[in-house]
Amino acid sequence: MQGRDMKFRHRVRNWVRRKSREAFHRIAGVAPPTHSMTSQEWIAEHPGDGSRTVLSGAQSQRFAARKIGGSVEEIDLHFDSLDDDRRSIFQRHVYEPLIRELPADVMVCLRDACVGCRGVAAISSDGILLSDLSAVVFQEMSNVPLNRTFEYAGYLPPLRRLQGTLGVLSYAYANQNYFHFLLECLPKIRLLEESGVVVDRYYVPYKQIYQQELLELFGIDRGKVIAESDLCFVQADEVYFPSHSDIPRKESVRFLFETAKRQSWAKLESGVKKRVYVSRSRMKRRNCLNDDDVMTMLSKYGFERYHLETMSVREQIQLFQQAEIIVGPHGAGLVNMVFSTPGTMVVEIGTPFRPYSFFHDLSMASDHVFRWFVASPTDGKGDESNMIVDVPLLESFLKQSVLEQGSFA
Repeated sequence: MQGRDMKFRHRVRNWVRRKSREAFHRIAGVAPPTHSMTSQEWIAEHPGDGSRTVLSGAQSQRFAARKIGGSVEEIDLHFDSLDDDRRSIFQRHVYEPLIRELPADVMVCLRDACVGCRGVAAISSDGILLSDLSAVVFQEMSNVPLNRTFEYAGYLPPLRRLQGTLGVLSYAYANQNYFHFLLECLPKIRLLEESGVVVDRYYVPYKQIYQQELLELFGIDRGKVIAESDLCFVQADEVYFPSHSDIPRKESVRFLFETAKRQSWAKLESGVKKRVYVSRSRMKRRNCLNDDDVMTMLSKYGFERYHLETMSVREQIQLFQQAEIIVGPHGAGLVNMVFSTPGTMVVEIGTPFRPYSFFHDLSMASDHVFRWFVASPTDGKGDESNMIVDVPLLESFLKQSVLEQGSFA
């Protein structure tokens, strides 16, 4: 009963805060956009204001089909329960070689543009929402773009004017977890650097400790940060929008790897090789419920268990710089493979409910060797299900997979 009372009070407090904020913004803030167009359409209509777009060439990346072990029969059993379209998508991701068509890198520069909100709303100097640069839509809009990731109601906060240049690293889910922040936010720094732009400030997620640690690692200190927030709305002389990609590019992965490699505390040249088991036993979702049994088996082959949520960003990077084999359930911590030496063996443990190719794609972009081991889902929660690992089957699979590359003794 006490827990329910706490949740109720929390909801009421948040409701009061939201309504108070909306009332203040209506008095002192800015009316939201009522119309949208793409940045290219807007630039074409304003040829004399100095806004522009820089393009690089499109490219494709071919990824081999995944090699799979474990309870393979459960994949088709689950796929048979899906509708035709979803089954076709999943089967293609799991069984077929993939060719990822990557669009050209784009750098859009807009004079006197405005940026704000969680997930990012990009608004032109005359109040038009730029749909290709924004993951936010507004309730008042007459033409709602298709990419309505976030919805914002009411007036925007008071506008704050900034002198100089602003680089926008935020977009969509980059503020929500370590995976999206590392892979979708930080690589935009590469595009800014390669374009030769001098950026005075960055609009970027800054709430979590790992965000602050990673930004410092990539040369962005607190004084240059405009923290992404629904309470933030800023305008700058020139605003740069590097293109967003949710598919890992080899250039981006290389940028992350090389930046970490240059640090004075890097462990790539330490000569130590570690076998890493990334445990989710302290998590409520996607957890191997027989984690101790898995670890007992892995310990025979020199593996050590790590709970990444207890480690700093630096400690995680150092660990993965020394890794030769990485095993773990599907989770954001596996993204640290970008810091590992090319050729590292990566084994993702998952269920048929979550056959997504995130870590397969990332392994291929990192030039790693990837394997997917299918465990048995336990609680019927779809792609967030916990799992039970068939330990003898995992041991046999690891011996077979790793022996293809070298010794597993």
